[in-house]
Amino acid sequence: KGAPILAQHLKVPIVPVALRGLYEIWPRGKGIDWRLVWPWSGHRVRIAVGAPVTVAPGEPYADAATRLRDVVDGLWQRLER
Repeated sequence: KGAPILAQHLKVPIVPVALRGLYEIWPRGKGIDWRLVWPWSGHRVRIAVGAPVTVAPGEPYADAATRLRDVVDGLWQRLER
């Protein structure tokens, strides 16, 4: 719920982004696998950017977080095609 809380208080939209292929390059808690960064490695990173999501004043944070999660899930599905 952190992003909707900040967006509502700061009155700014959230730009949803889905990234595919970054985990293999930089797994959580580990270093970067530089072999995958080289252009000839064959590894590709795909990025999908969605339309900005606004959080209305007074909108429950949980509702906004669910809506944002659904948008990002749609972006992930688009990347998997």
